[in-house]
Amino acid sequence: EGGIQHLGIVVDDLDRVVEEARRAGYEVIQSGRGHGVRGDGKFAYLSTEDDLYTVYELIELVSERYPPERVYPTPRP
Repeated sequence: EGGIQHLGIVVDDLDRVVEEARRAGYEVIQSGRGHGVRGDGKFAYLSTEDDLYTVYELIELVSERYPPERVYPTPRP
């Protein structure tokens, strides 16, 4: 019925926060690992919609990002 589809939250230790969420009764409904130059980026979506009215995405940021293939809008010279 409208509103936010999901909300991303950056965390320092995804595995620890996911375990805390599981103990609180939430399930991981989608997750991924291996992002970034060093493959250390991770994310997990939690089944928080019924209680919190949106899906929470937990994000552990990569230590090094790949440079973008392009930038939009193109920077002026």
